[in-house]
Amino acid sequence: MKRALVAIDMNEESNSLIRFVFPYAQRHQLHHIDFIHVEDEDRDLDLTENSSQDRGENILEKVRAMVEKCMENLPSKVVSFNILIIKGLPEEEIVNRAKEMHYDLIVLGQSIASGIEGFLSGNLGVRIMDHTHCSVLVYNPRKLKWMVQY
Repeated sequence: MKRALVAIDMNEESNSLIRFVFPYAQRHQLHHIDFIHVEDEDRDLDLTENSSQDRGENILEKVRAMVEKCMENLPSKVVSFNILIIKGLPEEEIVNRAKEMHYDLIVLGQSIASGIEGFLSGNLGVRIMDHTHCSVLVYNPRKLKWMVQY
């Protein structure tokens, strides 16, 4: 059974990434997708446990709504999925989860892989590729559109 771990960070690109990943999974015979959002522990040090839990539930509902909306336009046979909200360091949590659950593929949005923080601390996509056992696909909607148009 082929499985993918898809990292999302709740930006505008996440909708596009979700719309991309289901048809991709069907074409490449993936059987299950886990969407993962990692709340960076360094950013939330001042939050109380209750507000952190509320934020996690809010993110879970937003991701669920995004996925359900994207699934409305798909053919009837859809890949199964779960949504995971984890607190920690994104690189560590994504790599550890991929190893523990034996994913065949990790999918990252370009902004996750190379945002300004990635520029300052080194490209997250490259760091994940260096530390994981499976393939890593970096989704770039602008390049994909260009490739489709020409």
